Amino acid sequence: MTKLLSATGLAALGMACLVVVQTGSTPTTGAHTSTAGSASGWCTAGEIRAAGAPRTVSPAVCDTQGKIVRAGALSVSVPAPGLSVQADALMPAGHQELTVHTNPDGTITITQETPNSAPVRFGAATRQTATQQTAARSTATVAGGVCHDPGYDLAGYQMATRFDWYYNSVGAPASVARTAQAAISQATKVVSTGLNRCGLKATLRASNWYLGGTTRPPQVSANGSCTGNDNHNVTGWGTMDKKFLAVTCTYFDSSHHAVASDALINRAYSWFTTKPQGCTYSFDVLSVMVHERGHTFGLGHVDQHAHAAAVMTPAVMACDTSKRSLSYGDYLGLVKLYGLR
Repeated sequence: MTKLLSATGLAALGMACLVVVQTGSTPTTGAHTSTAGSASGWCTAGEIRAAGAPRTVSPAVCDTQGKIVRAGALSVSVPAPGLSVQADALMPAGHQELTVHTNPDGTITITQETPNSAPVRFGAATRQTATQQTAARSTATVAGGVCHDPGYDLAGYQMATRFDWYYNSVGAPASVARTAQAAISQATKVVSTGLNRCGLKATLRASNWYLGGTTRPPQVSANGSCTGNDNHNVTGWGTMDKKFLAVTCTYFDSSHHAVASDALINRAYSWFTTKPQGCTYSFDVLSVMVHERGHTFGLGHVDQHAHAAAVMTPAVMACDTSKRSLSYGDYLGLVKLYGLR
């Protein structure tokens, strides 16, 4: 995202759509509001195409009600006035993100950026200049190690209450059918408590509660679309395009509080909870879900190369189990949001 900055950035409606381009190029975000007669091409009967749309879309120019906003592989249904939705798609070689905010007057705000250009924080509450970021990243990389890199980024929202969630096991691959729920529960615990690889106190002022199984599906479609908010937090499986490993859709209100977060894991891939011998191209449920729960609890992305050990890099590698708990930077970001008990 232009990273759904902080509370300040969000208040300024700095929402973001993360486009998968692993070049670290500068994001391009529209800075204009739509005007009469300017909707040609990007406003159709059923959708708004972010690639051609202005940053702020007025219903006087393009009726936003009942439409979806599409950006690259992702799309979201336009949320109700006063709500925002963030779609995060994790991919084997990258990531895409789309955020749409609906204002009380019906205008919507869309912002786009590349993952590697997202601002990164280094244990500080304010954004840094490009020069400061480069210097800090160099220092963190030279220092090396998962417990010496303090880089993190925030999505612009957080859980205000306990995260109560359900698991829908329908469609779970046979290889993890009996073990996936436990791995997802552990991933949720890792993020909600701050369990990390550095021996730091795992006592975040956040919490979760597993409510059990459900037949209710996640509000995420097979084509990677956030289809709506039913005020239930559901994680489940679906057959999606193989560009996706998992998609998380998080809704949050004008107070920057998350009100619902669903996740759909792509059963088209090979999955494990215990790494198999001779693993070649299979993915770890726990590692992927720690990343997805990071989004649910308000973390954004950090640079893939400068912060390679972080959970919140925009790519997860096949057969990798090294990110089953938080890095120092991931931990600091969550402490910034929730504090410690």
